[in-house]
Amino acid sequence: MATAPAAAEAPKAKDTLSVDFPDEDVRSILRNVADLFELNIVIPDTLQGRTSIKLRDVTWRQIFSVVLTPVNYTFIEEGNIIKVITVDSLALEPLTTEVFILNYARADEVLSSILPLVDSAAGGRVLVDKRINALIVSERSSKLVKINPVLKSLDKVTEQVMIETKFINMDSNDADNFGIQWQTAQGTLFDSNNTSTYAGAGKDLKTYSDSLNYSTSVLSSLQLKATLNILQKSGSGKVVSNPTVVTLNNTESFINVGEEYPIPSYTYNSEKGTFEVSGFEYKPIGIILKVTPQINNDNFIKLMIEPEVSERKGDVNFSGAAIPIIGTSRTKTQVSLKDGHTLAIGGLIKDSVTKSKQKVPVLGSIPGLGRLFRSDQDVTTRQNLMIFITAKIVSADSAKPEDIFDPRQIKNADIKRSDIGGYRDKSNPFLPEVPAQPAPKK
Repeated sequence: MATAPAAAEAPKAKDTLSVDFPDEDVRSILRNVADLFELNIVIPDTLQGRTSIKLRDVTWRQIFSVVLTPVNYTFIEEGNIIKVITVDSLALEPLTTEVFILNYARADEVLSSILPLVDSAAGGRVLVDKRINALIVSERSSKLVKINPVLKSLDKVTEQVMIETKFINMDSNDADNFGIQWQTAQGTLFDSNNTSTYAGAGKDLKTYSDSLNYSTSVLSSLQLKATLNILQKSGSGKVVSNPTVVTLNNTESFINVGEEYPIPSYTYNSEKGTFEVSGFEYKPIGIILKVTPQINNDNFIKLMIEPEVSERKGDVNFSGAAIPIIGTSRTKTQVSLKDGHTLAIGGLIKDSVTKSKQKVPVLGSIPGLGRLFRSDQDVTTRQNLMIFITAKIVSADSAKPEDIFDPRQIKNADIKRSDIGGYRDKSNPFLPEVPAQPAPKK
């Protein structure tokens, strides 16, 4: 039977290769692959044998391992030279110690990724030096050259994300007659051209709280601007807070607009038979927002979001101890956003009850008879908190203040660039040098 000719496709971007060697000498395979990847290779005369392989989209290292392992050979990398050696001789290779200083990643966090690459049975080990943020690796040279690129890929600048939030309170006194829906029975808030198609107030538009009770919507910057304009023109929305933070990728950011309320801790006094306050634990109450961003390779940002609105509702008595009641509206969601887009969250509703008294002047104050000339009633006010969260990837080395803060906020604060910390105008701050005068002649 005729043997099909050996074939190999050119490597794609010098990373992977597809090969088909039906029956070929091992030495020839290694040389052909080395030529395609432009590798320097040293093959000993003792290497003999033939093999058949057919692989697609594999690296040269994978090809070398597949071909050499059955004949008890392996390879080591010394700089830009690949040496083929026996597995037995590899076991005799002495240990070498190298210090890898990390610039961005923490050495103790990278340790778990490096330990599986070290052969502890052969004496290899890894130590962490926190003082200089370094890994001290003791291993054979053939192993160190494989650990080095792994550390380089792990030691990269951690990307940062700017989280800008707008907390807007919408009074349901207006919302009963005016509301916003991302989609209604008679049309949508935005058409395909991202222009507002708001139809106006009416029965076709329910209140925002009804349409978005614990629901979310993703907006582009243009859509966000249109939404805020509608709220502003209606007079029903009021911005209560606009905090902005920058956090590292995969790191939680915490925003609390409110107060820290002391929650008492009680211990039981067996002698007195009562509970006594033994200390306090402070609980954040108000508007609380936890956001954890995660950036993927396509510059989409996955947000893990936990918004919460809480307030003190009163106390409950437990064996003589007053335990505060905290009313809470909380939700938790995950969403993926394009860089610079905005997430809208609605449905965080709070009801406030106030007592209203109306009376006829003078007559309403007459004891007994005055009850006929006054009225008492409870007035319930419902507020719906809307949260707009904008996520934007921020460069760690070249971000400017205007990339993080709304330029309008900077203008309204009357801030000059020279007011920003670290500003330098690059002028020479020192007095000019006075040339030395020659000593008078005697």
